[in-house]
Amino acid sequence: MQLVTQQFNGIAFVLNPYATSQFLRQDLFVRQFQVRLFSQTEYVDDDPLEGTYWMNEASLVGQCGLLDDATTLAEAAVRHMLNRSVPFHQDPGRPLRFAPRRIVINDRFGNQVLYGTVNNGTLGWLKPVEGEAESALRKSIDALYAEAAFESGWDNYSTAQGLREHASCLERRLVSPQWRPHVLAHLAKLENTQSTVC
Repeated sequence: MQLVTQQFNGIAFVLNPYATSQFLRQDLFVRQFQVRLFSQTEYVDDDPLEGTYWMNEASLVGQCGLLDDATTLAEAAVRHMLNRSVPFHQDPGRPLRFAPRRIVINDRFGNQVLYGTVNNGTLGWLKPVEGEAESALRKSIDALYAEAAFESGWDNYSTAQGLREHASCLERRLVSPQWRPHVLAHLAKLENTQSTVC
């Protein structure tokens, strides 16, 4: 994609391809999207008899100005983590294995733009819902949270946690209306789109 850049008072501005006739300062444009990788890492336990343990970890992979660059960056991060070889160590606190789980792309205001999951070493992007499907999904999410609150009231904490996790999983398909048409157009170009993971 060819970007239009102009100088105003010695400051570079980029014509934002995702907003009509809107220029962003170049330093803001290049940070328009943040790519975060959520993974699990296996470590050697302090006590050799205990073996190993897994830790959830999150890291900022990078920032960029275009969705194309964001998805390319995400795919490269997953590929790097899957191909990362760690020599076997019996030293406590040393990583043994890495398992990428999901990728989240947010805008600079924290709104979710795109969500991806890693299954069997393959990154798949979730297609956002729109129209009547969105309102039906929101009703399902609200019902799950209400049921989780009810179960918590009866001390059924694990049931409530499962319901909240399911609702959270469904929320991953809700994308800000500002980004939805751009995300749908971008996903139409990609082959690795998932309709559901929940």
